[in-house]
Amino acid sequence: PIGINTVDTDNDGLTDCEETTGVDDPSTPLDPAGTTSNPNDACDPIASSSLTDTDGDGLTDCEETTGLDNPNTPLDPAGVTSDPNDACTPFTEAGGCTPIANDDSVTIEADVDTIINVTNNDTDPNGTIDVTTIDLDPSTPGKQTTFTVPGEGTYTANPDGTVTFDPEPTFAGTGTPVEYTVEDNDGNISTVATITVTVTACPNSTDTDNDGLTDCEETTGIDDPSTPLDPAGITSDPNNVCDPIASSPLTDTDGDGLTDCEETTGLDNPNTPLDPAGTISDPNNTCDPIASSSLTDTDSDGLTDCEETTGLDNPNTPLDPAGTISDPNDACAPFTNAGGCTPIANDDTVSTEPDTDAVINVTNNDSDPNGTIDVTTIDLDPATPGQQTTFTVPGEGTYTVNPDGTVTFDPEPTFTGVATPVDYTVEDNDGNISTVASITVTVTECPNGTDSDGDGLTDCEETTGIDDPSTPLDPAGTTSNPTDACDPIATSPLTDTDGDGLTDCEETTGLDNPNTPLDPGGTISNPNDACTPFTDAGGCTPIAIDDEAIASTDTDVIIDLTDNDSDPNGTIDDTTVDLDPATPGQQSTITVPGEGIYTDNGDGTITFDPEAGFTGSSTITYTVNDEDGNPTNEATVTVTVQDNPIAQDDVKEDNASGTAVTLNVIADNGKGEDSDSDGIIDPSTVTITTPGATDSDSDGDNDTLVVSGEGTWILDEAGNLTFTPESGFTGNPTAITYTVEDNEGNESNEATVTVTYIMVSDIAPIAEDDEDLANTPGSTVIINVTEDNGNGADSDEDGSVSVTTVTITTPGATDTTSDGDNDTLVVANEGTWTLDEGGNLTFVPEAGFTGNPTPISYTIEDNDGNVSNEATVTIGYSLCPNGTDSDGDGLTDCEETTGIDDPSTPLNPEGKTSDPNDTCDPITTGCLALVEVTKTANVLNSSLGGEIIYTIVVQNTGDILLTDITLVDTFLNFRGETISLTEEPRFDSADQGSDEGTLRSGESATYTASFTIDQDAIDSGGVKNSVFVSASTKSSGIVTDDSDDGNDSDGNSEDDSTDTELDCLTVFNEFSPNGDGEGDTLVIKCIDNYPDNKLEVYNRWGNIVYEKKGYSSSDAWDGTSGGRATVNSSEQLPVGTYYYVLDKGDGSKPLAGWLYINR
Repeated sequence: PIGINTVDTDNDGLTDCEETTGVDDPSTPLDPAGTTSNPNDACDPIASSSLTDTDGDGLTDCEETTGLDNPNTPLDPAGVTSDPNDACTPFTEAGGCTPIANDDSVTIEADVDTIINVTNNDTDPNGTIDVTTIDLDPSTPGKQTTFTVPGEGTYTANPDGTVTFDPEPTFAGTGTPVEYTVEDNDGNISTVATITVTVTACPNSTDTDNDGLTDCEETTGIDDPSTPLDPAGITSDPNNVCDPIASSPLTDTDGDGLTDCEETTGLDNPNTPLDPAGTISDPNNTCDPIASSSLTDTDSDGLTDCEETTGLDNPNTPLDPAGTISDPNDACAPFTNAGGCTPIANDDTVSTEPDTDAVINVTNNDSDPNGTIDVTTIDLDPATPGQQTTFTVPGEGTYTVNPDGTVTFDPEPTFTGVATPVDYTVEDNDGNISTVASITVTVTECPNGTDSDGDGLTDCEETTGIDDPSTPLDPAGTTSNPTDACDPIATSPLTDTDGDGLTDCEETTGLDNPNTPLDPGGTISNPNDACTPFTDAGGCTPIAIDDEAIASTDTDVIIDLTDNDSDPNGTIDDTTVDLDPATPGQQSTITVPGEGIYTDNGDGTITFDPEAGFTGSSTITYTVNDEDGNPTNEATVTVTVQDNPIAQDDVKEDNASGTAVTLNVIADNGKGEDSDSDGIIDPSTVTITTPGATDSDSDGDNDTLVVSGEGTWILDEAGNLTFTPESGFTGNPTAITYTVEDNEGNESNEATVTVTYIMVSDIAPIAEDDEDLANTPGSTVIINVTEDNGNGADSDEDGSVSVTTVTITTPGATDTTSDGDNDTLVVANEGTWTLDEGGNLTFVPEAGFTGNPTPISYTIEDNDGNVSNEATVTIGYSLCPNGTDSDGDGLTDCEETTGIDDPSTPLNPEGKTSDPNDTCDPITTGCLALVEVTKTANVLNSSLGGEIIYTIVVQNTGDILLTDITLVDTFLNFRGETISLTEEPRFDSADQGSDEGTLRSGESATYTASFTIDQDAIDSGGVKNSVFVSASTKSSGIVTDDSDDGNDSDGNSEDDSTDTELDCLTVFNEFSPNGDGEGDTLVIKCIDNYPDNKLEVYNRWGNIVYEKKGYSSSDAWDGTSGGRATVNSSEQLPVGTYYYVLDKGDGSKPLAGWLYINR
């Protein structure tokens, strides 16, 4: 009642009751006047709170001081208290918060960078300036940190709030003002301010190089009017007294190309061609420095021509003319011993032993009257121009000059005696060539009896091959190692008892025989053991090499392990394969869980049996022994199990030129049908490519490709590919390639489609083989060879066959009319063949001939005169002597196929033919005609644009042949309205090989159809599909059946249509696995439409408690744990909330939500 509850929580003068009801309490001073408000908000309602906004920032003073919102004002303080007298709190954009940038100006010298602190005088009324936010061009979007004024200079913003101005070297005056802004700490952009820089002329009088121009004038080219010189706009080096020209004379006293300034300072004048490179020289000496004087020394006397003609010294050459002028063309002037400048070479002799080098110091006794001998200039063939440092005398040896003035003579191994003298010359230090002298070498016999290896040949005999007559053995001209008892061959047998590549001598002595491939390396070993001294000597360890193989899913593969293994000294024992070297003993089988079983076949091969459904790579290790029992290294076997679809090449040849050609690339076009081992081929995924082609419809899916100069390829959704040639194109188009995917999206290999043409006028007619069998012996047989006699009539693709042009031939026949046209042929002991103008061929057997005549051949021409292939005509006579009765119906196969009675059997076909494999043809008593059809749906994706693949299986469940099989499909939405399949039922194959339309007893045929889900089907809730099949029989009339969905879910025996609910996937979040028969499992409606789904269930701690690939209504979850950290596998989960993730497996986003288990 009024006056009882006077609580006023927000102290705004209205009780809580008044604010929540709008009803006035007369015991309180204020009246809510029927308006409700917030009893906890001192600023609500208006009546109880002033709307005063002192700082005009949009929040009332009440809102700023309390942080409470007044719902009748536009802004909300959101619980934040602030200063009601400060317009910039709490909002940075409230009026008067913009930072202020102020203009800046500075004066600098020419070509000198300057730093301007532009933010130093900028302010922010309610915060601070962010010095990193300078924008040097506010009129351009974004922040510009550099700005260039052409002809003046470049401004660059620095992170510390300063700006650097780099003026152009020649700029002077006041620069164009540059605008800038800066932001405050709240990101508010300041007002626009300017930066103005004034560049003065050159007021600095510093002149570092004292050349009369100030440093400023030299670096800028700007004149300082207070100095006497003017750079005239030319810049120069302020540290180089010789630069520029204007401030340094170009005097060159000695005329050597360097100015006096350059020579005395070593500084370069960049306006002259030469550079002293920092070297000081004599400005009065034309021979100093090198750069200004030629080093030519015509007479090679050590003085340059310049020194000899001027008497001036070049300090960079070894000799000094000392002021004396001499002849630059006379090598002996200015020296006093002129005329005696030629060095003298003297003859040399030496002796050496056979095959032993001799070193002769030929220059030791040579001399130069006015200098020294240059020992590096020996010429061993003065008669040949140039210096010859080697010289060979055939049959004697080779002379070689050494850098130290000696000559080495290398005699031929077998040469002895006095060698032919060799001439030589040498030069002095002035390059003067000496007189000619000779070198003579004498090679003695072998007088040294040393025999280091004790093999009966002296060291000299072994190294030279020359015999020493004082020793019993003769090297016979063969050289060998004087320290190796096993060399030479002549004195040591090459016996290798153990065949390890080392001779017995090498193994017993450790010495090497250089004439054998191996070296014992000083190691003594057993000459009877092939594996000593080296464990791998001769190849004792067999080698196993890694193996790889590729297999298809669920298909065994045999790998030849030992085919690439080897044993260097023997053979591999194929029976010793060990498939698990880590386990003692030989393991002939090994199982890799989840992958498959490897089994040794005992012949060096193994078989890998992959687990059902396994794909990917599987690897194991193995070893094998050689015939000596030595095990190999460990090698690996890797098997890759693949399940991609296989595309086959397609060929359609000999088409009429200019015509369009269509073929289905999925079908068998000569190379086999495209296939997928674990699914079905999706013809709508065919992608065609060919180099240089253009996708003419520009939709990117390459279903229409234009090949310039050839024609257009067009592909439809069913895999039908049509090539239409361009007008006038008569050649063969470039083959194209394609790939196709299966229903799981796996892409096939690349296959080729080839289409060929022949000119219409060149297409030859086709002659078909003809036969007329089971004729009565002795009877005349007439057959028209151009008509269909079992294999089709003769034909011509581009015209017609001419029956008058038939020509018959057979070996050994005689043309009895001798007119050359072979229209009457007699085959001795058989009969006569006669051909008329209408293509009728008559065979008349000779009297008494009861066998089958030899088949004859014939050709025919078309209206263009093209000759056909050669075809065969076969005439047969038979009384059916063969008693085979395949179907056991009392008539032999011969009687059934010919209609001719075999008198030895009880039944008579009475001239009627029948099927020899059909028990019920022609006998029908007790035969049963039945057909059964089943239709199942595979929903690849139940959303809009998804696809349903229907598989139809028609089975002959009776014992009589079914023919003329037809299918009528009925397709409805869930509203009962007739709709259309995207692809009508198409025959795939029959499991016993029958053609479409025929089924043997027990045989099944498979058909496929498809539907692309549209919005109407979804709106109706789903689709119903059934098929009606009918078939003919010879004895039982027509048999029919309506399809069943293969799942008798309704419990009756009637045929059910194949129903598919669309977008009906629903997870029932609660279930109670308590065994009462109701709600005991997790129900996911329509889950069977998603066979590739994956379900994961988690507890509240994120642990997986259940997971299942291919979750289905027939194998639903009963709340049993799949195993985790806190609950054992196969243990009932406790009551509680769980969470699921359901991936439908169709590429769409997974579903997620909660589950509740209640027991």
